[in-house]
Order: sequence, then C-alpha cells, then structure tokens
Amino acid sequence: MKAELPVTRMNKTEVRWADELWKLQLAGKVHQYWFEPVKFRLGLSAWYTPDFVVWMADDTVEVHEVKGFWREAARVRIKTVATNYPLYRFVAIRLVEGRWEREEIKPHV
Repeated sequence: MKAELPVTRMNKTEVRWADELWKLQLAGKVHQYWFEPVKFRLGLSAWYTPDFVVWMADDTVEVHEVKGFWREAARVRIKTVATNYPLYRFVAIRLVEGRWEREEIKPHV
C-alpha cells in the first residue's frame, strides 16, 4: 500500500520510483514492494541496504537500487552483493532525461 511507505526517508528520485512501482502494482506487474526492508552482509562490518525489494507478478524478487548517477564504489558494492546473493535479481534504476532506465546487475563470474 502506497501510504505505508516512509516517504520522509526517501530522496526525490526514490519517491518518483515508488510512484512508478505503485503504478506497476496497479497494472498487475508487481505484487508488492518495500522501501529499505533488508540489509545484506558484505563483510564483517560492511552492509548493503537496497532502496527497494520488489515482488514481481511472475513471483521473482528484484532488488532495486535507485540512483541519479553511479559512483564507482556503489557499482562495486552492488556487484559484490549480486555475487554473494544470486537468489535475487539486482537492478540499477536511473532516471535519465525524464525516462527510467533499468540495468540488471550480473554477478561476478
């Protein structure tokens, strides 16, 4: 439910992506989505908190990282978590010139 999202903690791009997810849910393409619901352990004291976890209509689970632009450290972190947790599909979401771009992050081989 859209009203349950903690909008005050989201940045502007995350709020806009939450609105897109809401539309996808209404269209039946998404079952449910959550903002920052989990943390993935990367090391002894290193964690990764994704922006959204999305339960898709085909029953897959996607982890969405929403960025205005990518720093190299963020890209390395999401590649590492994708490698450590291959059960999930990790997706980078960017708003470019008013259009949403999706990039599936493949695990290191």
